[in-house]
Amino acid sequence: MLGAVISGIWLDRTKTYKETTLVVYVMTLVGMVVYTNTLNLGHLWVVFITAGAMGFFMTGYLPLGFEFAVELTYPESEGMSSGLLNVSAQVFGIIFTISQGQIIDNYGTMPGNIFLCVFLTLGAVLTGESGPQDKVML
Repeated sequence: MLGAVISGIWLDRTKTYKETTLVVYVMTLVGMVVYTNTLNLGHLWVVFITAGAMGFFMTGYLPLGFEFAVELTYPESEGMSSGLLNVSAQVFGIIFTISQGQIIDNYGTMPGNIFLCVFLTLGAVLTGESGPQDKVML
């Protein structure tokens, strides 16, 4: 929750929606890659620290994503963009949970985490490509 509070305060002060969102998204990806590589080290405390760092950025992304979506979809209402983000998050959450569960069951933890890293990379690229010039009209 600390990441969400800090990123929200930062966004309110700087109004750098795209840049802040992209930095936090990339840091989430970096955290996931580091977390994936620390799982097999045999030191549980290292896994906890990397998971905490990843969670800091991942949770911090939530308010940024909502605010950036509102900026991208203006003049549509905040409720419309937030509602669509919530629906898509639930749908993708179910798909990714089932998919990663199957990957872990059949191939192991490392391929499951690599699967998530690939899609975090795709998300970072899409976030970097979006912007105010790409307004979405709902």
